[in-house]
Amino acid sequence: MFALKSDDHKIVQAGDGVEALNVAKTHQADLVIADANMPNIGDLTLVEELRALPNYKFKPILVLTTELSQEVKAKGLEAGASENHLVRIN
Repeated sequence: MFALKSDDHKIVQAGDGVEALNVAKTHQADLVIADANMPNIGDLTLVEELRALPNYKFKPILVLTTELSQEVKAKGLEAGASENHLVRIN
């Protein structure tokens, strides 16, 4: 987040999946960075819910996860994560 803030990007954060979905409904983001396992909207449901919103149908959605099995990657892409944007973090 520091790198984005220091480059003068406006950052809107959410504490969990429910809050993130509500924020998305009231703010127009150019990019979404989400945790694959956010609290209160588990797995990749947040990505699916975002893709159902007209303003987020084609927006890039980066999904961060500590896992990188082919199964997790396939689930992310199936949910609507932007291709090649399922990112493993250590």
